[in-house]
Amino acid sequence: MKLGSIVQSLLAGAVLTIGLTEYRPFLGAAGNLSDILFFAGFLVAAVSWVVCLDAGRLHLFFQDLRAFEPFLFGGITLALGGVVASIGSSTPTVSWSNTLKYFTTFCVWLPWVALALPRYLPPVRAHFIYVAGLALVALATVSDVVFRTRFGVWLVSAAPGAAVEELVQLRYAGPVGHPTTLGYLSAIGCLLALSSAATTKDWRRGVGVLSVLAFGAAILVSGSRSALLGVFVGWLILVLLGRGYSRRHVLTLTLAFIAALLAASSIPALSRHLPVNPLARLVESVRPRRDFEADRERRRDLRSAELLLSRDPVTGYGLENVGTSATPTVGFNLHNTILQSWLAGGVLAALGTVCLYAAVLWSGVKAIRARHPLAVSLLSACVAFMLMDLVHPHLYMRFKWFAAALLFAISRDRAGSPGAPEFAVSTGCVPAST
Repeated sequence: MKLGSIVQSLLAGAVLTIGLTEYRPFLGAAGNLSDILFFAGFLVAAVSWVVCLDAGRLHLFFQDLRAFEPFLFGGITLALGGVVASIGSSTPTVSWSNTLKYFTTFCVWLPWVALALPRYLPPVRAHFIYVAGLALVALATVSDVVFRTRFGVWLVSAAPGAAVEELVQLRYAGPVGHPTTLGYLSAIGCLLALSSAATTKDWRRGVGVLSVLAFGAAILVSGSRSALLGVFVGWLILVLLGRGYSRRHVLTLTLAFIAALLAASSIPALSRHLPVNPLARLVESVRPRRDFEADRERRRDLRSAELLLSRDPVTGYGLENVGTSATPTVGFNLHNTILQSWLAGGVLAALGTVCLYAAVLWSGVKAIRARHPLAVSLLSACVAFMLMDLVHPHLYMRFKWFAAALLFAISRDRAGSPGAPEFAVSTGCVPAST
């Protein structure tokens, strides 16, 4: 088997399992199954690249990196902010570890995936595998709720979150370990599947419709208000930027899904087979959390962050305060990725985060100008997760940044073909004349 085929298989497996964020059969907290497959693919591709390296391919490789400069600038600036903050951190080991994690994600993993996809796994195929992998997670979650399976236990290496029996009062996480993560995953998948159902024919449209139903159900199970908001804004992008036939199909499918929701909620023959009423669950999802405590707590955190930033607006308090750290030295987890990056890594980290988001949007603009068939759907998914980031602390989640990598890859594919020759030359052993 050729090295390129091995890399293709590893990449496909990594993309298919990218939504299983908590399935860590080998490395534990150091990495999940998708991390292992991506790393193996990277190593094999690196060997192939080094073996075939010559002056021409090296020149083309640096040209490709220059095209990725906005992302690299954001990732490097974010990492530099982490370096500065780690020097004065109260727990420097954790801060340095998170700084390294952010650097490898945004300065190594993200550019490599974006540049390697057209060579080893054509974006259209990668898009299909990506949506399929996310849909499997959504189906596993719905299966737990409806059929009382235990995917939320089997596919979570750590202790699971809320039990299915607590779904009516609380929020269920399924195989991803946290309801917010499930909301992110389902919002991205819902928009991509809806676009696929609106723009494809034959069996692919049916698969897209079923996937939208699975993602919609998973959003309700997660109880994520931000996911609902992200889907709505992404839906607007599909309608406003989509082509004529695509826009009509999106509107028609949306009306059909609303009718299905109302039918499942109001017809006794259907609703009695469901553990909760879907419409009631939707209403519960958009309400403030029980006793408004979660909302009050986040407002208190914002006031605390304002006070801390007024004391030191430049250097930051250490990257042990990113994500949902169990022991943040500032005492709380700020639910806004830009403000959290500022608080943890100072001005440099905040600037880097903003640059990453801006680079995603610019890639979307270029992809739409190139009239790539996946451009609008991927842009809608990326805008959805960036909007959700403004009310959540999860900047580092690779399954959402894979959508950004795909968006960048197709922004370079001006002809809308499965792969771009310049990438193939710079990242693999193909003739330079192709």
